[in-house]
Amino acid sequence: MIASKAYSKGFSLLELVIVVILLAVIMSFAIPQYIGIKNQAHKASVDAIAGGFSSAVGMVRGQWELEGRPNSRSNKTFVNYGGVMVGVDGMLGTPTSDETEKKDTRAEAINANKCRQVLNVILQDAPSSTLSNEISRIKSVSFLV
Repeated sequence: MIASKAYSKGFSLLELVIVVILLAVIMSFAIPQYIGIKNQAHKASVDAIAGGFSSAVGMVRGQWELEGRPNSRSNKTFVNYGGVMVGVDGMLGTPTSDETEKKDTRAEAINANKCRQVLNVILQDAPSSTLSNEISRIKSVSFLV
């Protein structure tokens, strides 16, 4: 009698179903972990930019101190911060605008537009930002000013 050899031609349906179920269970744990890590990374990015902004504000104030605390009588005080003219409050030394805003550099005169100017002028690689409160605009930028 001749013995016939049976050759396996792939996975059985039961094996395939078991593998799919195992992958679904693994993914049910992995996806929430991924979302949590993504949120942590976003928070860390925002914290890093906020820290850089805080340091840059301190550097502008330091430059104001080095220049002898200039205080213009016309409420237009500027300091040279790394080759860029930054408007500062003449009494406090805090940045309030960029060089295009020649009207008033006092802290009392700051608004959302000037705040955005400060963000863009004192940070080297400023993040994208918007003044709009439209949801479609907010989703495409890093900061809402």
